[in-house]
Amino acid sequence: MAVPVRLEMAEGAAVLTLARPEAGNRLDMETVTALEAASAQLAGAADLRALLIRAEGRMFSVGGAINEFGTTPDLPACLAAILEIGHRAMGRLFALPCPVVTAVQGPAGGAGIGLALCGDIALAAPGAVFRAGYPALGMSADFGASWLLARLGGARLAADMLLTNRTVAAEEAMARGLLTAIHPAGELDTAARALLARLAAGPARAQAAACALVRAAGARDAIAHMEAEAAAMLAAAATADAAEGIAAFLAKRAPVFQGR
Repeated sequence: MAVPVRLEMAEGAAVLTLARPEAGNRLDMETVTALEAASAQLAGAADLRALLIRAEGRMFSVGGAINEFGTTPDLPACLAAILEIGHRAMGRLFALPCPVVTAVQGPAGGAGIGLALCGDIALAAPGAVFRAGYPALGMSADFGASWLLARLGGARLAADMLLTNRTVAAEEAMARGLLTAIHPAGELDTAARALLARLAAGPARAQAAACALVRAAGARDAIAHMEAEAAAMLAAAATADAAEGIAAFLAKRAPVFQGR
């Protein structure tokens, strides 16, 4: 049986792929366990400079393995085991000190929404659609889906999707702030990998600071946030990448960043 999650790392760039297309990349215990292992490897990678999260097949992820929920004698216990592992994996992905890109080629449902939208930059194909799924099951959200929908699209959109189960197409998702860009289906993976390479070649410490500042926006007032901005900028100014960037600008050439 093929591994449900594949992780490839080279020259500071990592690609995490949901690789069980025949099962809709569902987040069952086996897949979630593999995702948690991959997240631990990413969190421990000292040279990680950018991550791309993508999926194979028609579906990005159908979400939870609902067929398994109907056969377990103790649903709360089954879910608790999956959530403990899955939320630990998501927590690591949220905390990575590097840019994260997601490429959503098809439908994302339930917990799959959390993975699809967890990127600092979220790209999609026109066939990407988002449907919470939870209301039809008498359940509430997991894998950070409610936090991401409210933070990115606003409380109104989050409540609409989580209460009515309405499907949101790629175009609306883009207009409501859930996505960064939409690419033709045949060009999405190429565009995502090109962006990954660009970010991996960028000034790693400055990019990590930018990601941390954006992710923390709203968690403190403007004054405290500007203090954090000042600290981050002064730290970045002391790096070799900053010296290279300024020298390249003055010399009218392209910078070559080393992540130092």
